[in-house]
Amino acid sequence: MFHSLLGLLQKLAAPRVITTLVALWLLLAAAFQFTGATMRSYSACHGPEGKGYGSLDGKIVYTPDLAKDMLGAYGAEGRMFYSRVEGTVDLVFPLTNALLTSLLLLACGRALLRNSTPLRVIALLPFVGMVADYLENTLVLWMLASFPADISGVAQVSAVVSVTKSVFYVPPGVIALISLLVTGAVRLFAWIRSRK
Repeated sequence: MFHSLLGLLQKLAAPRVITTLVALWLLLAAAFQFTGATMRSYSACHGPEGKGYGSLDGKIVYTPDLAKDMLGAYGAEGRMFYSRVEGTVDLVFPLTNALLTSLLLLACGRALLRNSTPLRVIALLPFVGMVADYLENTLVLWMLASFPADISGVAQVSAVVSVTKSVFYVPPGVIALISLLVTGAVRLFAWIRSRK
């Protein structure tokens, strides 16, 4: 299974697919900026120092008390808006993010390191982050639907899942970005040398 999944991902790691995923990722990132701003406006009068809260799943670490404060500060209308975002836009983002990160790692690994095994293994880690992200989204929807009931147990699990998501998204994402920059620099220098 490991090799068949990597084989499929290697086939997908083409410039056209990666470009499409970058465009989709940027569109989703803009949607999440809008969501965070909207959530801050819903909670501005109840949030810290009048600034309001962003989205709960945008935080890497939170406590059950903070989750309860945030959900309360959103108000009924804010919780409904947040539920719609979690049930629509945030269904697409985890797969887009994992796939884009993985394909960038594989494409750059193919260009720089002739498909090095460690980079191929790292290319699978974003999919663990994706599973954690979907689980966190489910738990956030559960908390939104359950509010104002006691959500502490769900919030504790969600907080752990949030950290797990970040552990499996961020390092591979940073490595993918560095790999992309290095690949671009190598290709630029090769192009400059060929022009002489």
